[in-house]
Amino acid sequence: MKPRDNPFRAQRIDALTFRPQSTTWPAILQRMVALGNRAAIVGPHGSGKTTLLDQLRRQYAVNGHATAHLRLNSTEWRQTWRSLLRKVEQRAQPLVFLDGADLLPLSTWRRLMQMTNCSAAGLIITSHRPGLLPTLLETQTSSALLSELVSELTGEKHLGTGHLFASSGGDIRQALRSLYHTYSMR
Repeated sequence: MKPRDNPFRAQRIDALTFRPQSTTWPAILQRMVALGNRAAIVGPHGSGKTTLLDQLRRQYAVNGHATAHLRLNSTEWRQTWRSLLRKVEQRAQPLVFLDGADLLPLSTWRRLMQMTNCSAAGLIITSHRPGLLPTLLETQTSSALLSELVSELTGEKHLGTGHLFASSGGDIRQALRSLYHTYSMR
């Protein structure tokens, strides 16, 4: 199968939307406001933290809010941290969306907190562990969710995803990558 025909190619997976498992979108937005737009999306790898963060950011941007967004990774956080500083300085009171906040050293985290207290409308982060900010939502996965996503991507009903879910340790992203490789050999 050609990569462009693979239903599990990155472009299609990136287009999937977050599906709240134990709450509703209005409840998430109400909680975000109640927390003063300073909150954490917490959960394990592949549980939808980044997808939820991106959807929230897009929704706020569409509604006319200035936003600043940054996705950190473990090897280039210093360079991307400077990029975030520039983004916050260039926009008037942006709502800051930071993916991977738990990768920042404590001193940098403290600086970010001070900076966003003074010059940002809020700070929404993702983290693998709670405690950096009040928790907006703990993301969860399930075999049923994986089955729903696979069905959406393939256009076919898929019920036999339980083994794949278990073998990926509940990491939906990893399970979908595995399916990409399986389909690429067809």
